[in-house]
Amino acid sequence: MFTESMVKFAWLFSARDITLRKFRSLLTILAISIGVASFVSLRLVSIGVHIKVTEEVNQLINADLIVYGEGVCDVPQFVEQLLRAIPHVAKTTSIVMVRGWIESNRGKYFANIIGCDAKSLKEFFNVSLVAGRGFKEGESNVVIVHEDVANSIRATLGKNVIVKPYVMMKGGKGYTAEVIGISKASASIGGFSFFTYCIIPLKDAQELVGSEGYVTYIFIKVSDKEFIGSIKKDIKRLFPKALVTEQKEITKVINRIVNTITGLMVALTLIGVVVAFFAVANTIMMNVREHIRDIGILKAIGARKSYVLLMFLLEAFLLSVVGGLIGVILGILGSYALRELLPQIGVSFIVPIVLDPFTLATGFLLSIGVGILASLYPSWRASLISPIEALKYE
Repeated sequence: MFTESMVKFAWLFSARDITLRKFRSLLTILAISIGVASFVSLRLVSIGVHIKVTEEVNQLINADLIVYGEGVCDVPQFVEQLLRAIPHVAKTTSIVMVRGWIESNRGKYFANIIGCDAKSLKEFFNVSLVAGRGFKEGESNVVIVHEDVANSIRATLGKNVIVKPYVMMKGGKGYTAEVIGISKASASIGGFSFFTYCIIPLKDAQELVGSEGYVTYIFIKVSDKEFIGSIKKDIKRLFPKALVTEQKEITKVINRIVNTITGLMVALTLIGVVVAFFAVANTIMMNVREHIRDIGILKAIGARKSYVLLMFLLEAFLLSVVGGLIGVILGILGSYALRELLPQIGVSFIVPIVLDPFTLATGFLLSIGVGILASLYPSWRASLISPIEALKYE
């Protein structure tokens, strides 16, 4: 049982030990701070990447439900009219979407080929144009090109390009269209955009893939998201073989990819944590060796093992608290510095930094946990020292 005087003595002993051995304590605190700072900064940046990627996906495709089949373009277009009759379905549109490339005399660039009507450009695709215009109803042989694609093949407004789906790689002339619009580039990392595309009129896309009257997807907007579950059931009742997904599920897939990347980055912080662990263990072990005489005296006057254990655990705790606080502050500053460096490695978007309380608390508790765990063995060894052993050492 610890008394107030015992805890106070242990506190003074630990604080005095740290102040008398400033350089050693500083190195230990620095090791803890670096480990915590690297963890906090990478976590805060990864949270910002998640937010930005989700925002980009939601901005590009504005649909609550997506209905599709098992093939590339095998959903009958008349199905859209039947789906529109389902209660709580507000709007629908038919979409053709296939992988392919855009070609000019300057080269070619792989991208998603999207076919939709003029109305869907505004209602289902939040396409932000940096130049030109969108196409009109009844217009054909026109294309809106993604900015990354336009820059790569130098596709300027008014220039003709050739659009080919992947299924035509072994032959076919493709689709010759005039560039009438250039859309703003979406989020990208290392020069790879999450979603590069070109948009052409729906009928032209159907002719291009040889599937007149068929589409790849039917996008649905609902009047109230509370009824999404019942709408999905109605769709499956009408078309048992139809595949139905929600937009948030697409976001989850993309976030899983981002999670993998950021997870590997955060895993690198374990190196700093391991360094901090051994730094604390080494510091406490050296302190124990230097205080063998003091431990012997305390044991001789009746101090228990738990009391000696408390002294050194408390010292590790103080080092961890100071290191954790400094590490959290450095981590916050580091996240802003890391954000400024991201464009140099190909990240095209500005990552928002959100001071997530859970991440900050986890970083601080990580420092304390590492400090306590690292000091357990040397502190336990100190508690086993007997007065006779202390005299032998002297």
